[in-house]
Amino acid sequence: MLRAAAASLGAPYTDRLAPLFERWDAELADGDVAQPAHRPQPRADAAFFDRLRTVEAAIREGRMLRFTYVPTAGGRGKERQIEPYALHDYVGRFYVWGRERIKQQPKFFALDLMRDVALEDRFDPDPSLRIDDALHHSFGMFVAGGKPVQHIVVEFDAPRAAYVRARIWPAETRMTDLPDGRLQVEFAVTDPQELVAWVLSFAGSARIVAPAGAADLARRGGEEVARLHRWSKDAPKSSDHLEFDWAKEP
Repeated sequence: MLRAAAASLGAPYTDRLAPLFERWDAELADGDVAQPAHRPQPRADAAFFDRLRTVEAAIREGRMLRFTYVPTAGGRGKERQIEPYALHDYVGRFYVWGRERIKQQPKFFALDLMRDVALEDRFDPDPSLRIDDALHHSFGMFVAGGKPVQHIVVEFDAPRAAYVRARIWPAETRMTDLPDGRLQVEFAVTDPQELVAWVLSFAGSARIVAPAGAADLARRGGEEVARLHRWSKDAPKSSDHLEFDWAKEP
């Protein structure tokens, strides 16, 4: 997280911080440092930190990156060459945000899928490219460039309202308290998939009320989850099974 934040600062901060990060990286790569258990962490080893240092140096120095990208386990890698613009940490997974060709929109490349990462010649960064602009209408990290913005309205049951109200959510545009204790939140996104997945994580305590297309995406996702777990309906249950009561949330 510190590396991703520092990479966006630019010189002279990144130059001064680089030696400190390298020392910390070496300690973390040894596996002797306890990782926080309260948030997802990168599954990191020495090779991971080598890639991370190379990417950070490329962003700091304005250098092209060449690497082999392997998008699926056991798949065939494809050689890529990009202009790297930002390092992005999303729930414990690191991504490089960069573009392959002039005038092409930048894309995200997962650091853990990159192999044989190497620095190449310098390039002239495009000052108009900012990762915050790219993610402005994204609930997570999906960027659907060129697609129209969808305004999605989600309602939450009263027991879950405090949990949602306590945070400012990505792509949130408006939050409204309803008379019966429910909460309504409006979002503006270009790709609804991550928002729909988040709504499904509330296990029926949240619903999409507009538009119909996003609600139908949630319906189909819920039906597929139910289908995959249908085997458990008549299976014997242990007596130690607990269900969290959101009405008693601390």
